[in-house]
Amino acid sequence: MGKIIELPNDVVRRIAAGEVITRPVSVVKELMENSIDAGAKRVSVSIENGGKSIIDVVDDGEGMEEDDLLIAIKPHTTSKIRNFEDVYNLESFGFRGEALSSIVAVSETIIISKTRDSDLGTEISLRASEIISIRKVPFQTGTRVIVKNLFFNLPARRRFLSSSAVEGRMIGDLFQKFLLSLLGHHLIFIRDGGQIYNAPPTSDPLERILMVFPELNRNDMVEFENEINGFKVWGFASRIGKGLKTKVGQIFFVNRRYVRVPLLYKIVEKVVKDVPLDSQPYVILYLQIPGKFVDINIHPQKLEVDFSNPNLINDLVYNSLMKVYRSQKSVGKIQLEFDKSRGEKKVSRPVEVHEFTWMGEKREGSTRKVGTVQVENLRFLGMLGGRYAILVSLESEEEKLVIVDVHAGHERIIYEELKDLSRIGSQVLSFELTVHLDDTRLSVLKENPEILKKFGFEYEIAGKDMILKAIPKILPVSSVERTIIELLDELKLFGMLNEDEILDSIRRRIARISCSHALKTHDRMRDRDVMEIMKKLEKYGVKTCPHGRPIIMELSMRDLDRMFGRI
Repeated sequence: MGKIIELPNDVVRRIAAGEVITRPVSVVKELMENSIDAGAKRVSVSIENGGKSIIDVVDDGEGMEEDDLLIAIKPHTTSKIRNFEDVYNLESFGFRGEALSSIVAVSETIIISKTRDSDLGTEISLRASEIISIRKVPFQTGTRVIVKNLFFNLPARRRFLSSSAVEGRMIGDLFQKFLLSLLGHHLIFIRDGGQIYNAPPTSDPLERILMVFPELNRNDMVEFENEINGFKVWGFASRIGKGLKTKVGQIFFVNRRYVRVPLLYKIVEKVVKDVPLDSQPYVILYLQIPGKFVDINIHPQKLEVDFSNPNLINDLVYNSLMKVYRSQKSVGKIQLEFDKSRGEKKVSRPVEVHEFTWMGEKREGSTRKVGTVQVENLRFLGMLGGRYAILVSLESEEEKLVIVDVHAGHERIIYEELKDLSRIGSQVLSFELTVHLDDTRLSVLKENPEILKKFGFEYEIAGKDMILKAIPKILPVSSVERTIIELLDELKLFGMLNEDEILDSIRRRIARISCSHALKTHDRMRDRDVMEIMKKLEKYGVKTCPHGRPIIMELSMRDLDRMFGRI
């Protein structure tokens, strides 16, 4: 008997389904896109147990007759295309005809649909693609798909799903993308019986943006628009000084479709570098491109696309974003000046002097060294570029030149002091602070109620608001909202990391934010400030920042002689 066999149809269907339907969020995406393609103006999504138990999507689209419904559940059946060339002129979300057949292959499914001209709707019940029953039922015009027990027939795949909370968050994140894309649609999201979003149609994009990012207000965002040869870009970007540590606020759409395209992230990164910006901006960007110039058939979930003219896209998006930031002549303490000698813009900052405060107690009689030198033998010479402290070691054995990245050193000190959670301490706020949270971050906070409290945060939850009563002593009040947002974004990974890894990540995050507030690159450093940092580094015996970058470089006389060709 030969080694090669033809797989049975049920095995083929399960394998094919796994390429399109990878987890509950894939089901929601495909069903919502089907609803929109069917002309729906109102779509309701309800999930239970993170979508693992029930996903229920109801729309008011054109619906299907019984014969069309029976064809729609078969593989590669579609109303969107007739030949392959149609793929390059699509205006619909779907086209392959895989979604519905893939969903029914790995679940227990009920589909109810009715057209405007029919008196009754058709209800089909299926189990792993097998039709259990067909009957006529009263129903409004549109379609309802109820998906139960996803992957019940693929136990290995089901075991690899994340917790219900994490799977539910993924669906919430996806729903937010539809909120930003489908402004003219009424979208409703219900999770475990609680209504999360009820968004009526709007002509105001900022209304939806602020719904997804409640930490923003209208004045934080700047609208942009540009067009070249029929390629149009428009959207909103946050003002200088309003951003995040991560790229979670950067969301891109191509022909209404949410995409994750490396080219677009690289363009924004170049803008961040060229302006320059000290954080990742919020960018909600919409590209409208003739279908023949974009290939959406390169990814099973259609999350990536290829552009036939990437250089044009690069110029269009880059110039649009740079115009946003060039128009902002003065924001906060950053001033843009023109350097005539070089013919380019430079960034200057008014000088501020900070007093340094430390959480730990000074340790007497330390004999530890920073690098290979003792602090008591160091003499401060000055600062280079406002960033590096230049010192000389006058030890009897050998004189050395010591260069210290004081910002990295200060950040590492805060990180070390945060390791002892019992010594962090809280500062009670004179007035409660309110941080507005979106559904995803609120869910993360509720799932991890004790993590932030370990670092000195005391709070209550009221609706979608986090009411802060106390914060860590080391954290400036002005940085609280930004810190909370970034920490909750970090905690999204909690299901994938153990608690020690999460705590360490939070330490690094708080250390960086606290340090950037207390000590900035262009601040004027004094002798005693630098020596206080050196003493703390000596106390902890560390040589790198929390991210592994070096803090100290030493040059001996022999090193210098070698550099100058004396030996």
